[in-house]
Amino acid sequence: MKTSVLIKVEGHEAELKPFIKLCQYIQSFGAYGMSRTVHVNTDGDGSGRLSFTDMTSKEEFPNLDYDSIKKLEDELGEYNVDIGE
Repeated sequence: MKTSVLIKVEGHEAELKPFIKLCQYIQSFGAYGMSRTVHVNTDGDGSGRLSFTDMTSKEEFPNLDYDSIKKLEDELGEYNVDIGE
């Protein structure tokens, strides 16, 4: 059964446009029954600072622990998320 979540995404227009395009790709892959790997590069030292808020709780998503992210990066060199089965 499908469910939904309402998330507010904030950032500059130049960063939001590619994010929206990414969402369109993900939606289209599902619509056409396609499985694809999508690489996303985020530039967090300046303009690429998007923020996400759970609109149910009105709380901004907490940042993940830096040491955990660094450890994952050191072990794998990248972070992968599988959407779907």
